[in-house]
Amino acid sequence: MDTIMVIYLVLAGIVGMFLGLFIAIQVVKNKQEKARNSALDIIEDARNRAELLLKEAKIEGRKDVAEHRLQVESTLDTRKKDLDSQEQIIMDREKNLNTRDQSLSDKEKNNDRKTKEIADKIDNLDRLELDLVKRNEELSLELQRISKLSTEEAKAEILAEVKDEMASEIYEFMREQEEDAKS
Repeated sequence: MDTIMVIYLVLAGIVGMFLGLFIAIQVVKNKQEKARNSALDIIEDARNRAELLLKEAKIEGRKDVAEHRLQVESTLDTRKKDLDSQEQIIMDREKNLNTRDQSLSDKEKNNDRKTKEIADKIDNLDRLELDLVKRNEELSLELQRISKLSTEEAKAEILAEVKDEMASEIYEFMREQEEDAKS
């Protein structure tokens, strides 16, 4: 009995050892499985958090880009308005300069025309004066011949007539100049 008992005890010890080993292996496997599941959960949670952070970063980046775009567009609009305003000022100045240039050109043409008219009138007056001097001499000779007056008396009479004619022609010339100057 003793040997059977020892065999039973040895068998029980071996079975207990295998059973303990089996239980230990199962416990280790369970712990490994729990650790693996825990690690997978942690990895999944980390992926989810990373995706969430990535989405938030993208949303924040889009917001920043949108805000920056609005600022840039606002700045561009302001600069465009400034450029349009400056362009309008330049165009107004150019138009004003063109108007002044045209006005000065017109005045220059008018002055040239008046200068030519005055030169023509002076030439005409010079011719008239020469004609009057000739006429005066002719009249003087004719008066001397007709009236047999002295030369001095004839000259005085002719000079009085010439003065009257010259005064009326000068008055007419001055009146024409005043009318030209007014227009």
